[in-house]
Amino acid sequence: GVLASKDSLVGAMNNGVSLLDPVMAELVVRWFGCVDGLAFDPFAGDSVFGYVAGICGMGFAGIELRQEQADLNQARTDADGLPCKYYCDTSENMDKYIKDESVDLVFTCPPYADLEVYSDNPEDLSNMSHEDFFRVYSSILGNTFKKLKNDRFAVVVMGEVRGKDGSYIGTIPKTIEAMQLAGYKFYNEIILIN
Repeated sequence: GVLASKDSLVGAMNNGVSLLDPVMAELVVRWFGCVDGLAFDPFAGDSVFGYVAGICGMGFAGIELRQEQADLNQARTDADGLPCKYYCDTSENMDKYIKDESVDLVFTCPPYADLEVYSDNPEDLSNMSHEDFFRVYSSILGNTFKKLKNDRFAVVVMGEVRGKDGSYIGTIPKTIEAMQLAGYKFYNEIILIN
């Protein structure tokens, strides 16, 4: 994600936490999505992907744990009449909102473990130990597989995180492993350099 100071315009827009790059989001939607399809984000902590998906002709469904953020995202997309729906819940409950084989693109930027803490909610992945984070995160990623239609893509924006000892905790390889265990095939890697 892109980090911005709280004093900057970008930082003020999202309370100083990282934002998904809108140009990257547009490229992902245009390359891997389809007009009139449905995009799904199980970690919909900002409105960028929903907004971009809607502008590019896709419907959008996102799940966000924080009520105030889900409401803000909904208000932003509603203001421009975009076909977006944000649900406030943990994505462990995605079956309540997203039908199996109904999604044309899964695109998400999940929490980078505890690199940024988003709330004090114990269900918030950013509050969990690394062990619990990977258990819940892997389960959520795995459950997205059955939501996708056949011959569709999932794109996960993830960066590596360092543990207390300074070594990587393995967010990248563990993301790939969780997706492959669910049935995904590792198709491509795109590197965003900020």
